[in-house]
Amino acid sequence: MSAGWIKLHRQLLDHEHYRDSAHLHVWLHLLLKATHAPLERTFNGRRVTIQPGQVIIGRNAISRDTGVNPSKVKRVLQRLKADQQIDQQAGNRSSLLTIRNWSLYQSTDQQDGQQTATPRPTDDQQATTHKKERTEEQIDTPAPAAVGAGREVPSLQAVKGHAAVVGMADADAEQFFDYYEARGWRTNTGQPIHNWQAMLRRWKVTAQERKAMSKAAAYGDRKPVVANYGDPNDPLTGQKGKTP
Repeated sequence: MSAGWIKLHRQLLDHEHYRDSAHLHVWLHLLLKATHAPLERTFNGRRVTIQPGQVIIGRNAISRDTGVNPSKVKRVLQRLKADQQIDQQAGNRSSLLTIRNWSLYQSTDQQDGQQTATPRPTDDQQATTHKKERTEEQIDTPAPAAVGAGREVPSLQAVKGHAAVVGMADADAEQFFDYYEARGWRTNTGQPIHNWQAMLRRWKVTAQERKAMSKAAAYGDRKPVVANYGDPNDPLTGQKGKTP
């Protein structure tokens, strides 16, 4: 699969993990290894048809090909899942990875005989395809995330997944989702949110600050009571009535 090419969007420059060279290396490796045309492969002992944007690959194979430590590869794959960039179907020795929004960024007209976009089938072709689906077992490809104006709108599951990665409570993640879902995933100034993961991290910091302020307000100006062990009559020391 060394022939052909892929397209990269310049939005990659703005991604939160762009400066993480291992993360970027693994992501580019998956893009390069994914098929751009349906292929028959063996997965979990079955012959299946993988679709454009899918690849059957294992963590150790990614580590071998990229030089990235296997434990780091595992963490990168977890972040990619949490960010809804991939879906993963685990197998016995490898996983079926699906790159979400593949068709959005990689569909293209044929150039130099290297890569071809899937043409829209005619009615006859659709009938043939449906018949084939009934007779040939295929892997189900998850639907891509909703997209609008060049941006992804996350699901509650995706928000909670990323919240778990950054150590954020589920309740705070749900509050974050409800707040921006009600605003159509726009900032307070009406600008579209293109990096909701960064917004989530800022929300976490703000939530922690709010909780600290609430705790301080609850205590007011009260000072903690401290035992005075130099005073034998201090009731907190338990020494009252004892002679030194």
